[in-house]
Amino acid sequence: MKVKKSVVKSAQGSGTWKNKEGKEFYKYEIVMENGDSGEYSSISDSQEKFITGVETQYNYIGGDFPKIKPYYSNPMNNSGNNYSINYNNSEGKQIARSVGIKAATELGIAQGLELAQILETAKIMSDFILTEKEVETKENNSESMPF
Repeated sequence: MKVKKSVVKSAQGSGTWKNKEGKEFYKYEIVMENGDSGEYSSISDSQEKFITGVETQYNYIGGDFPKIKPYYSNPMNNSGNNYSINYNNSEGKQIARSVGIKAATELGIAQGLELAQILETAKIMSDFILTEKEVETKENNSESMPF
């Protein structure tokens, strides 16, 4: 696999296929201005990784059936800085909710909480991630928060 960079000349849908688990994928024929072309499989019927006229980095796999895949840089650089998530878009909000529900579920299992308490805790945690506002906690007041 080789990382390359070029402008997308065209990205056209070319049908669907299913993997052995039955999950459906959408095929796209991608043509780059540098002459590379290949198939890209997406889980979405409206892929946004290869936009005509936009320069992009991509992974190229040549051969009889060439593949073009989106390039994802390593989220950790050599200085050790963490990858930053933009919580202002829908994907970032979904990540915050997922992190909140996972942490709340683990806490709920450890403390024997009911589902309603786990969901309330998940909302508190995801709100904290999204807004960075301080969460008031009172010692010995287990009714307000389970942690």
